[in-house]
Amino acid sequence: MTLHSCVERALEANDSLAQERAGLEEIRGQVTQTRAEGLPRLDLKGSWSRARDPSFALDESFGGDLGPVLEPIYDALAIPVEEGQFGLVPDPSLIPAQTFYRAYLETRWEVQPTRLLRLLRAVRTALAQQEMVVKDLEHRTVEDVLAAYHRIVLAQENAQALNAELNARAEFLAVARRRFRLDLAAPLDTLQAAVSLANLRPQLRRAHSDVRAAGRDLNVLLGRDADAPLSVEVQFPIEDESISLEAALRLAQQRPDLERERLETALLRIQRGVQKAQNHPFFTVEGSYGYVAREVGNLGNEGLDTWRLAVTLTLPLFDGRLAHGQIKETEAALRRNEFGQREQERIAQAEVMAAVDALVVARENLSAAGLNMEMAEVAFRQMTRRYELGKADQLDVLNAQAQRFSARGNLIQARFDVLVGTATLKRAMGVSPASTLAQSIAQATAGGSADD
Repeated sequence: MTLHSCVERALEANDSLAQERAGLEEIRGQVTQTRAEGLPRLDLKGSWSRARDPSFALDESFGGDLGPVLEPIYDALAIPVEEGQFGLVPDPSLIPAQTFYRAYLETRWEVQPTRLLRLLRAVRTALAQQEMVVKDLEHRTVEDVLAAYHRIVLAQENAQALNAELNARAEFLAVARRRFRLDLAAPLDTLQAAVSLANLRPQLRRAHSDVRAAGRDLNVLLGRDADAPLSVEVQFPIEDESISLEAALRLAQQRPDLERERLETALLRIQRGVQKAQNHPFFTVEGSYGYVAREVGNLGNEGLDTWRLAVTLTLPLFDGRLAHGQIKETEAALRRNEFGQREQERIAQAEVMAAVDALVVARENLSAAGLNMEMAEVAFRQMTRRYELGKADQLDVLNAQAQRFSARGNLIQARFDVLVGTATLKRAMGVSPASTLAQSIAQATAGGSADD
């Protein structure tokens, strides 16, 4: 796999990214739910009921005594009235149970425009905030992929350097043995060469273990099984463009994690507005239309329709200071978030400064390591010839070998530091580590011109 294909694979298959992208779908679902609050609810209902209710027959207005109006009429007409007989309704004990069938459409629409508009703003802000979370995680994932990729190359280079050094020391041991057989070297010289060779073998085993460990880390980032076979192309995309600290700090102001903090502040302000809107007047519209009948077959017959329409205006007067307490809590959370936002901005600023300094040092170290490697290689070749000619002793050659090996290790590490430091600086500036420094510089320049 190339570096580019690893980055593409991680952006598509990384499990942490998949989790945060699923969070985007959750918030989109909340947007749909919030919009539903502004729409009426419509239900189709059917019901069967059977009940006996004699309560109205117990009211003196309708039953019991005849009263001052009917009593003279009954007396004048000589209508006999037995004791306890009701005047207008039957005796409660005579009222039978009744069965009714109903089928109707019912709707309810609660209109709270100020609350609804603020809720929609809140979920849209939450959606933008989650997008910043995903973007920030994408940048960090790419940075981790680049670091893991280069760790594989670093570990493999170390293993190759150790192999080369083992071969060189094995050759030196052979030379020492030939000199010993020719009585040109002491037994101690041969022993020192053998010990020097043996001491490298544990380091080689550790280097191979480091290669496998780095491969496992990269596999996990790519969404693959840790033990899946993996082969990467050796690449050293060294970028030597320089970027000023001012430009880097300007870019960092638009970092996704800082934007997320700003959106969190905006979200809390909207939440405060939603809580205030709970005490605003609102309308409720309720209605129903359908049929009621004693038998199912009569549902829908003319004259059996029933309907109801009601519009209610609610003016909230007192909620036990619930909204006041919620607003007070939100304002405290808002102040806390503003403090946290300023702290995150300062941390980001310090991170950019450290990344710029680290990259400058890493580049200087790489330049020096390259020069030292060349000098150590020349010194080792010269010392080997002098030893073969008897003009240098065993210790001189071993020291030259150690210096060359150390110089090669420093060069490998310095190259790794530059590659990883460049990716870290890009991420700290708020741009994708997969982009080039030239693109970042152009973006910073364009931003500066726009600001001016």
